[in-house]
Parts: sequence; C-alpha cells; structure tokens
Amino acid sequence: MKGVNPTTSIAAMFVIILVVLAIAAYALAGAPHEADLTGPLATSFTIQSVRDSTVLVRNDGTEEIRPGSVRLLVNGRAFAYEQAEPIAPGRTGELVLQLVPGPCRVKIEGVSSFSITSAEAELCVYNEEFNEQPDWQTEGVTLNISNGNAVVRNMGTGLALDRTIMKRGAWILATKMKGDSPQVAFLQNDGGYAFGVSDRNAATTEIAFWKGDVKKGSATYEWKWDPQKWYLFEVSSEGDGTYFGKAWAEGTQEPDEWDAFLIDSQYTEGSVGIVVDAAGEKTETDYIRIRLPEAP
Repeated sequence: MKGVNPTTSIAAMFVIILVVLAIAAYALAGAPHEADLTGPLATSFTIQSVRDSTVLVRNDGTEEIRPGSVRLLVNGRAFAYEQAEPIAPGRTGELVLQLVPGPCRVKIEGVSSFSITSAEAELCVYNEEFNEQPDWQTEGVTLNISNGNAVVRNMGTGLALDRTIMKRGAWILATKMKGDSPQVAFLQNDGGYAFGVSDRNAATTEIAFWKGDVKKGSATYEWKWDPQKWYLFEVSSEGDGTYFGKAWAEGTQEPDEWDAFLIDSQYTEGSVGIVVDAAGEKTETDYIRIRLPEAP
C-alpha cells in the first residue's frame, strides 16, 4: 500500500481554499446585473389607473421597472401581462392584460419587493348585453333583438356565434336564458362545447355539457322546466380543460355546488354563442358574460 505525499495533500488543500474564497467573494460582490432580469425589483410603484385592459403604473423608485419584475394579481390570482419597455424612475408605463373590456368589476394588485398597490377596474373577458343587434355569425337560425334580449329561433342547425375569439383559461361564464331547451356555446368554431338544458319532462330537468353531439356530463334537478321563466346558467372553467356547470331559476337560491362537469382539453379557443337544440324551437338570452373568478 502506497503512502500519501504530504506535499501533494498541502497543495490540494490550498487549491480548495482558493476556490472557496473565490466563491465567497463572488457572492459578496453579487452576480452581474444581467443575470437578474426577471427577479423581484427593489423599488416602489403606484397603479395610477386601469384604462381598458392597460394598467398604468408610475415608478416611484430609483431604478427602472424591468419587464417581468412586477407581479400582477387580478381578483387575487396571478395574471400574465405584457410590458413593451422598462419604466424609468418618475415615469408612467403600461402593463397590458390580455382581456376584452366590459362591465365586470375586478381588483388589480401589483406586487414587487417593496410595494403593494391596487386599483378597482371594470374588466371582463367577454360581455354581451344585447343592447343592439350583434354582428354574429348565424347558421340555420334567426337572431333578433327584442327589449334587450336576443331571440334565437332554430331554422336548421341552430347555432349563433359571436365573431369574437376567446381563449381557454380560468373564468366563469354566466348567462340568463329562457325558452324551449336553451344552451350556451363556448370555445366554438368547428367543434367546441355547449352547456344547458339537455332533457325536460313532467317533473325533472337535466342539464349537461355537450361536445358536438356527444353528451359528456350531466346533472338532474328535481324541478320542472318552464319555458316562460328565466333561468341562470354558469360554467366555471379551471383553465386546464376542466369545466363545472349549474343552473337555477331566477329568484331562487343559487346552488352551492357545481352540479355537472366536463373534462376535455381539445379546444383552446373559439367563439361564444347560443345553441337551440331542435328545429322550430326558440330561446331568449338576456346576456352572456365571462368574468374572472374570485380568489378562493
């Protein structure tokens, strides 16, 4: 068995000490400025206002606000935004949310290392109140506006779609409808989904999700459907292809739980619209609104 050379051991230990000292010096000096472009910024700022889907931010600190260095929350949830260029100290810049403006009240908060600021805003992913004749694509249906409601009658395939394209994400779709067997369509183009009345008989009402002509998830209520009454429908999107739905008569208690569900991630974007199930049937829709969910 060979022995260890003392000179070699001392030299190796000396090299290790030098490496440790170099690492410590680098840590104390800090990494190069370019290495921390997306980290928290040690500055403060104020949300001045929200204009459409643009958040106006004033830099109150001494360093510029770089893209990605502020965390935006919408109703308590982290939300992606675009920032075209840095915001210099004392200047105001724009953080652009990917939303369509509408009358849905939200709370927007900005968070950085030394600042938390917020503003109330009117933003919606999508909103249609039917105050005027919409520029919708209609296939096999007639769509007319009467007293602020969209009146859709099925003349064939029974589908009316807005030209606006919405994307899959975390949102809640809410609509108020009455008629024969109304359904609301979402993420529709050549495919997509629908949610609404699936079956109604003398004593019960079934609601369901549909993917094309295939029923994917349903729930049955122990109340009779009345074509002359208004009903509220909601779909909760989890943002990953999971959807929950419920329905209740206007003036009655909203269900505490989501009653029907669908798991399918095939469609990522498409239009919003109204489906009338069978030829000759009619439905009225007071509004279709898609809002951001409240924080849990």
